[in-house]
Amino acid sequence: MIDEIYNIRQGNLLTVPMSEEWETLCITFEEELTEEQLIMFHKLCDMQSATAANDARTAYKTGFKDGIAFMREVHE
Repeated sequence: MIDEIYNIRQGNLLTVPMSEEWETLCITFEEELTEEQLIMFHKLCDMQSATAANDARTAYKTGFKDGIAFMREVHE
């Protein structure tokens, strides 16, 4: 159920765009790569994004559970 709440809410969460420095460095870096290196770089970026998304989901679930534990403790 917590996953369902997270997945519905995920579209409403504030996201922070990459900095201009990141964009500039990334473009410069990508221009220096071969086609194979560029494909690998994009795969690595995708893997890092997936890991960050999993970390965010785990933190959300943990925070949700901690909030419930806190409410139970206060209620007792």
